Amino acid sequence: MATLREIRRRIASIKNIEQVTDAMRVVAAARLRRAQEYIMATRPYADKLNSVLGHLISQMDVENEALTHPLLETREVKHACIVSVSADRGLCGSFNSNVTRTTTQRIEYYEENGADVTLICIGRRGHEHFARRGYDITDSYVNIFRQLEFQTAVDVVHEFEHLYTDKKIDKVEVVYNNFKSAILQTVLVEQLLPLEPEIPEGDELFLDYIYEPGQVELFEMLL
Repeated sequence: MATLREIRRRIASIKNIEQVTDAMRVVAAARLRRAQEYIMATRPYADKLNSVLGHLISQMDVENEALTHPLLETREVKHACIVSVSADRGLCGSFNSNVTRTTTQRIEYYEENGADVTLICIGRRGHEHFARRGYDITDSYVNIFRQLEFQTAVDVVHEFEHLYTDKKIDKVEVVYNNFKSAILQTVLVEQLLPLEPEIPEGDELFLDYIYEPGQVELFEMLL
């Protein structure tokens, strides 16, 4: 039977664990809040950029201006590139498994249709998952989320952009979790290349925008 001293020691130990757990909860809540603020701050920029590109393309088509760019070129898909974005850590429910499962489905889809697949992994969990199963991983980026920098994103984009413009791959897709709320993220498969900006419809198509230095020049600059 436990002595009074042992009982007191256990009570003190439990209280210490409670304090540590509470501190971890506070830190996690602060990190989550910062991540949410970052996501919400960057979405308007990405959405507007896509909108501007779509309007430029539609206006140049309407006005019969020359519209050619390597990143808009659509080809028969003989070699696809899939960018799989997971986390560097686990203990996050189905966050990583949903991405790896969807990535596997996309790989199988292209292979069943006779296409080769280049796999780029962003995040340690995705890299480890596919490495254990013997997948040929072209490149991996791990431990980049703690101090995510613009140059890191540029390096990733330039890698598959050069593969595309050199015609070594014919299509680029990214598989990632789209943030809805703290308890809901949905896996999306989004085509990155060739570019398919959202084309405006109806009256929005004929809005009279004035572009400087010009439509074609701005289009080239944005791409």
